[in-house]
Amino acid sequence: MLKKRLFYVFFALNIIATFVLLGFVVLTKIVPTLYVTLLLILFMIVPVLLLILQKVLKHHKQRSKVRVIGIILLIIGIIIDMVLIYYVYITNRTIGEVTSANTQSEVIQVYVAKDDPAESINDCLSREYKFGILKVGDREVVNELINKIESNSTVKMDIVEYPSIIDLVSAMKSLKIDSFILSDAYMEALSSMEGYAKYNESVKAIYSTSVESEIKVVKKNETKKEIEESDYDYLPEYFSVYISGIDSYGPVTTKSRSDVNIIATINLKSHNILLVSTPRDYYVPFEIFDGAKDKLTHAGVYGIDTSMDVLGDLYDIELNYYMRVNFTGFTSIIDKLGGVDVVSDARFSAGGYTFVEGSNHLNGAQALAFSRERYSFADGDRARGRHQMAVIKAVIQGLASTNLLSNYSSVMSELSGTFQTNMTQDEIGEIVKDQISTQKGWNVVTYSVDGSGTTAMSAAMGVNAYMMVPYDDTVEYAKELMTRVKDGYVLDQSSVEDNAPKH
Repeated sequence: MLKKRLFYVFFALNIIATFVLLGFVVLTKIVPTLYVTLLLILFMIVPVLLLILQKVLKHHKQRSKVRVIGIILLIIGIIIDMVLIYYVYITNRTIGEVTSANTQSEVIQVYVAKDDPAESINDCLSREYKFGILKVGDREVVNELINKIESNSTVKMDIVEYPSIIDLVSAMKSLKIDSFILSDAYMEALSSMEGYAKYNESVKAIYSTSVESEIKVVKKNETKKEIEESDYDYLPEYFSVYISGIDSYGPVTTKSRSDVNIIATINLKSHNILLVSTPRDYYVPFEIFDGAKDKLTHAGVYGIDTSMDVLGDLYDIELNYYMRVNFTGFTSIIDKLGGVDVVSDARFSAGGYTFVEGSNHLNGAQALAFSRERYSFADGDRARGRHQMAVIKAVIQGLASTNLLSNYSSVMSELSGTFQTNMTQDEIGEIVKDQISTQKGWNVVTYSVDGSGTTAMSAAMGVNAYMMVPYDDTVEYAKELMTRVKDGYVLDQSSVEDNAPKH
């Protein structure tokens, strides 16, 4: 009697666990309905057969042994259900975290000279300091900070606006202002300018606050219409994604210069992906500066949405989606995957490592050094862009391999801190479901636009700096390739390279 009761208890637990598992699978929104149905049948067939067997052998002398075997099988089934529930939960949580991070963060600080006697914001207010701020940029954030400071004081801040960072710090040097308010992202950009590498040592922060702001990406009406007319529930048949590669050790949401700027044009029907890399020093117009030009990487200081606007104007395309990648965070993922195989187009050394032409098996630290190097190559940033794309491909291949299974939960946890995207969980689910249903491979082709080096005025910095003036024919060629992918043509890497403009 006890065995019979135990059998029915574990049978009920098995059924409950199976339906909980199916609930989690449905919530991920990445498994096609057909596969959900097959999973239900697969996980229900054993307990149902065991139940039938119990009824058939009700008076059989071996029914006791059969019950014991049935209980063992049901317990094994429950264990399998619980393990799968855990992995599906981790997957669902990670996708949710990656897609819900629609904010960007930055640290805003109030600076005074290193030898200034002021040690707090109240000291500055009591001495009636003049505060400099940038005319263009995060005015909402800065105004919020000013209001916060003034709300705790009876003194109104004396604010002076400046058009560029260099104008701001020059005013500080010439004592036209006593203090300035600036984001860490701007200070990082300033440190890269010639003559200002150690400027941060000449000032000190006496007030600091961390601010989060929403990433404002407006999805165009044309693309919404395409979505409505598409066979896909959430995504159009083709779309473009801006991949921003930042090289910082902070959170992926931190505002920062974008070292790698890749536009991925994806056609879900033809399974064709075109990756176009734009050098970080590309000299392009900024709408926020009324068309004045600056290097592309400086757009990231104003937010990923500004980078998208600049690139959208350059290539005359609509960029409705972004994916922000922290390459520094890749190191732990790569180590947990047991390393990745990255193909290099040349032999070079960087970061204390030597990379051979062809395939290289790299750990996390090696992959980071590989993806960072640009000084060993005549084409500098273009080479770094190629290497970053090679690392991205290798990580994707690693995530799709059996190596992932040995450390699945920790890898998925790392992913949530390494990626940020405004694609919804439903939209990602459509891509994954399409992949599972079709089982088609992806044809990935890459291209990098080119330009010539020069010295020109930086709209953001207010001083001459190294820039790369675009070769217009390479930009037009990239636009042509994007159009071909959208039209369903399957590109060939060798053909793309053979027909590319030569300089």
